[in-house]
Amino acid sequence: MGSRRLRRWWVPAAALSLFAVACSDGGGDPLGGGLGGGAVDAGPGAAGSAAFAQEAPAATTSAAAIDPGVTVTGVGRVQGRPDTLRATVGVEAERDSVSEALEAANAATEAVLAALRDAGVADRDLQTVQFSVNPRYVDTTTGIPEISGYVVGNLVEATVREIGRAGDVLQAAVTAGGDAARVQGITFALEDNAALVDAARESAFADARRKAEQYAALAGRELGPLVGLSEVVADPPQPDEFRAAAEGGADVAASVPLQPGRQEVGVTVTAVWSLS
Repeated sequence: MGSRRLRRWWVPAAALSLFAVACSDGGGDPLGGGLGGGAVDAGPGAAGSAAFAQEAPAATTSAAAIDPGVTVTGVGRVQGRPDTLRATVGVEAERDSVSEALEAANAATEAVLAALRDAGVADRDLQTVQFSVNPRYVDTTTGIPEISGYVVGNLVEATVREIGRAGDVLQAAVTAGGDAARVQGITFALEDNAALVDAARESAFADARRKAEQYAALAGRELGPLVGLSEVVADPPQPDEFRAAAEGGADVAASVPLQPGRQEVGVTVTAVWSLS
């Protein structure tokens, strides 16, 4: 019961104390002045509260004035014909000893490189991408594999910039490599894509603005000036599934048939417009 009584009377006592402090002025009767109808000195605490009450609407107005506008994403895509082919070509030679395998691989590699140069591939567009020397194992009756020979591989990436001659270039390289020739894969690419990127960018921006105008209309607002813009350009290469290991260079077709197809260039923009 005692605990409940203290809780019941605590609030009125605190309120009375605050009222007395607010109404006192240099030792006068805090209650008499208030009851007698005289002026009441609210004190610095009350003045602060009044000031706060006056400033609050201004802070609310400032927060309401902040307008994040509308942020949208636009996408533009265009297609073009690849203008470059990158082919990983090379040789693989297997012999009883490392020296014999290396000698055979070196000779075949030189022949492939010479054929690529003769076909119009510049030295700056030839790059060695893999060289390997590995033992070749065979199973035995004891269950322990034994070395039966060695394999030497040498692969070069060739960039063909005349896409119309890509089939002839590959044919020449494979023929020169003979039975040791290998083609690990080819990739078509769009290197001269500036015009396509420009077209995709225009399409992406138009897409973003159309969305922003729609949102502004739905919100009953007018679209204001553009205040922010960023973009991402994507034109990933499309790897072709062509892979081969030549068997008999002399029997390779006169020109390897290739279909470059078309590639897509995409631009994504993120735009921010203000609303009025």
